[in-house]
Amino acid sequence: MLVRFLAYSGCRIGEAFALRWSSLDLERRTVTICENISSNTGKSVLRPTKTYASRTIDIPCRLAEQLRDYRSESSTGDVTPLVFPNVKRGYLQYRNWRRYWDPATEQAGIKALPHDLRAT
Repeated sequence: MLVRFLAYSGCRIGEAFALRWSSLDLERRTVTICENISSNTGKSVLRPTKTYASRTIDIPCRLAEQLRDYRSESSTGDVTPLVFPNVKRGYLQYRNWRRYWDPATEQAGIKALPHDLRAT
């Protein structure tokens, strides 16, 4: 779901890692981006966006439906405020997520970074 979100929204990876359910309006199909996770030091730090400005973006109807389903499937009574949490319900870290991304892109026969999805 994270890869789909990145491809359809054009968000930066750290913005997706920081995304909270309260920032999504699935009825209106909008997402408000106002935070970013930086984990360059191995520790996740919540910061403002790269431009220090929040923005609201439209998402396709199909993505809104998939996010709604994803939320239903992933909630087990202990709902995290994060859309894409790690297994401990905290922030994902880029270097850990790349452990999945790199083999998947290699298997697909493409050379791409998560940032490349911003241009799809």
